Amino acid sequence: MNRKIHIAIPVINEEENLPTLIQCIKKQDFPDYHVSVCINQPDSWWNDQDKKIFCENNTRTARFLQNETEIPLTVIDRFSCGKGWSGKKTGIGWARKTVLDSAAESAAPNDILISADADTLFPPDYFSKMCEEFDKYPEAGVVSIPYYHNLTGNDRVDRSMLRYEIYMRNYAINLLRSGNPYGYTALGSAIALTVYSYRKIKGITPKPAGEDFYFLQKLRKQGKIRVWSNSVVYPAARFSDRVYFGTGPAMKKIDQGLFSAYPIFHHSHFDQVSEAYRIFPELYTNDISIFRNPFLHSLDSGFNWDDIRKNCPDAIHLARSCNEIFDGLRIFQFLRSNHDPGRNDEQTLIENMGHWNVETPQPFSFQLSDIQLINKIRNQLFSIEQNLQRIIIYV
Repeated sequence: MNRKIHIAIPVINEEENLPTLIQCIKKQDFPDYHVSVCINQPDSWWNDQDKKIFCENNTRTARFLQNETEIPLTVIDRFSCGKGWSGKKTGIGWARKTVLDSAAESAAPNDILISADADTLFPPDYFSKMCEEFDKYPEAGVVSIPYYHNLTGNDRVDRSMLRYEIYMRNYAINLLRSGNPYGYTALGSAIALTVYSYRKIKGITPKPAGEDFYFLQKLRKQGKIRVWSNSVVYPAARFSDRVYFGTGPAMKKIDQGLFSAYPIFHHSHFDQVSEAYRIFPELYTNDISIFRNPFLHSLDSGFNWDDIRKNCPDAIHLARSCNEIFDGLRIFQFLRSNHDPGRNDEQTLIENMGHWNVETPQPFSFQLSDIQLINKIRNQLFSIEQNLQRIIIYV
């Protein structure tokens, strides 16, 4: 199938990283693509001396792109004085929506949108691999692409990054093992989808933070998400506080010792979620299951099961409705509320890996152990996750 790639990149204060990404794009072995970049910032920054440095950075970035003639490129100016964000329309959510909407506007339904960030790299066959994925698996209109943070050589940066990535991989592995429909990792720099899928959900909902999480959840409720590809993206590992959620602010919190913000959840709580999804069909005729399952019981308040049943002709449709009601956000809320803050994260991870019947690491400490040991554990989890993704194909 003939497809065109449309890569959408929101940019703010990325003068240092963007040229490397542009070079990465130039090396792609797939020639039919278009790049859309949205340079953005709040308009108020022009009158804020503390933020002037970002305004100047964005100005130089725009100048760099104006001189770029080797790739098909559209630059969206949401940073110049009078053109920046104002009011409630601000942040990464609006930037990603603006650039994705622009890229999709003139594209064909079977074209592919690739959501990327300026500090993310990928191999030369990345575009062609994405085309192969959608050609081979047309049932899935979305791919949540495997990711991997390379070590930087900076102990503080690497230690925080590894701690956060292990948190994410522990989360994903537990959901993938149970075949949960929300068993994917949402990274704004590692999402590809067809234009048809994007239009079907009427585009991404602009959130001030976590827009990628809500984006994939919205897409999942409309269809399948492929969780594996033969390519990997490499996001940058760096401290940042430009958004509320995501790798940068997570690393910053971890570096500050705020480990409780990203705990290693115990497998037993995921098992309770898995059991709830298994008994969803029973709820068509039986309320008892609600009270015997901690996940359902904790979230039962506010739901009228009689009304839910009335809108479902059979148990299969009820289960589908439950899949949408008890979504990825509610799973996360349940895990957070049931997590014991006194649990030792390292011991929990060892117990989880034992539960998965894989080699457990020797005693270690996220704070004190050698980086290479923590990286070895990360790589173990990366391998486990990839093996599960190959088997499951899509959720």
